[in-house]
Amino acid sequence: MTRFQKIKNREYFIVNLLIVGITVIIFGYSLFFDPIKQNYPVHSLCDKFNIPEKKCVSKGLSRAFSYLVRFEPGKAQKLNKYSIRLFLFFLFQFLLRAILLVANPYKKVIYVDIAISVALFLWVFYPFITNLFIVN
Repeated sequence: MTRFQKIKNREYFIVNLLIVGITVIIFGYSLFFDPIKQNYPVHSLCDKFNIPEKKCVSKGLSRAFSYLVRFEPGKAQKLNKYSIRLFLFFLFQFLLRAILLVANPYKKVIYVDIAISVALFLWVFYPFITNLFIVN
């Protein structure tokens, strides 16, 4: 293995490690805070800036994720229609990154991983991205 390949593999390892860490924090936050007590330290920007619920696609995500880590998808779906899609994206990324941290993927696997992850990201976050640029 050349020095360049080792550097690329080290960078890929670091990126995977960061993604695993971030998803653990997201799931831990969701598990720690109770959706019924609503004791979340971070509150919705929609409420703070009086953004109408129709325009605020992220409203209720913290509570929805808290229900999802407690295996209550029905309640999560009522709070935010994108919550299950988003949760599954993070769960998939967590599992994939955990596997890839242990494995030593070939170059082709890395490219497929990047392509699939980017495509999934765009599909999952499309409503959030488009909502940023729609002015009404």
